[in-house]
Amino acid sequence: YEKQIKRPFTDSLTGLFNHGFFQIFLDHEIERSKRYAIPFTLGLIDIDSFSFYNTRYGALQGDQVLQGIAGIIKANLRQADLAARYAGDVFAVILETVDTTIGSMPAERIRDSIAQSISIPLTVSIGLASFPRDATSKEELIQKTEAALHQAKIRGKNKIYFFEREILFSDEERPKILIVDDDRRNLKLLGALLAPLNAEVIKATNGTDALHVLNRVEV
Repeated sequence: YEKQIKRPFTDSLTGLFNHGFFQIFLDHEIERSKRYAIPFTLGLIDIDSFSFYNTRYGALQGDQVLQGIAGIIKANLRQADLAARYAGDVFAVILETVDTTIGSMPAERIRDSIAQSISIPLTVSIGLASFPRDATSKEELIQKTEAALHQAKIRGKNKIYFFEREILFSDEERPKILIVDDDRRNLKLLGALLAPLNAEVIKATNGTDALHVLNRVEV
């Protein structure tokens, strides 16, 4: 990597591998998985409310949090696994030879260790997706892992979420879900939570509108 890119392969702040090395390693793992039929799991770890913490306490303390979390991540992985600083306050882990079921164990150790740490006042959310179960390419695997991370965030943070494959329905089979709430923010949140179901989500802000919807469509 150093010869080709002419740059170091580690992140100067955290000591983990940097984003460029992570991308090359991920390419390698995908090719190895295809050749030998060995699964692996990608995880993205995002620090909850880190931008607010940085604004309130300053970049120096923010950097100390990043270093502390990087140390916990590394301490909870096997030697064969890889940990990298993916972007800003997001870390990536590649868990060798495991699917998301087994990969949840080190992910949970990381989440719990950070939540219980006295020196780190923040939590993390983690999204997981595995290859080849959830994706057929690097780009798709990253997209599915990011989608899982997004679900962990909107479900309350300090959580682990596995990517759920969408169930494809015909137009006749596709389920309809009616949600009613007078707070439009709750409607938006519930819509995001239901997105992986691949259902038609119908929203109403009051009981009268909901009754009109029920009269127009079969729910």
